[in-house]
Amino acid sequence: MARRIHEVMTRRVGVLAPEDTLLDAAERLRGLEGAPVPVCHGRRVVGMLPDGDSVVRAVAMGWDTACLRIADMMSPGIESCFEDEEADVVRRRMEQLVQP
Repeated sequence: MARRIHEVMTRRVGVLAPEDTLLDAAERLRGLEGAPVPVCHGRRVVGMLPDGDSVVRAVAMGWDTACLRIADMMSPGIESCFEDEEADVVRRRMEQLVQP
């Protein structure tokens, strides 16, 4: 039997808002180990912060983390799936998105 997305997905996910600052992100993402973070406007996903390490890099580069907004660093245009979809089908769809 094919595995469904709900069997492989992470349920407890930290999220950010586009208007949050990198300083906000650093405080919220502590302990998430550099994973990509959804950026949400209300309940709608509008982008992804590629990884929590983006915040660390910004600090290391001397950027003003209290002023720089997540909207300035996020990747817009998110693909989504439903938890009852087959994981292999979603994986193939994702592979097609990244192939040249």
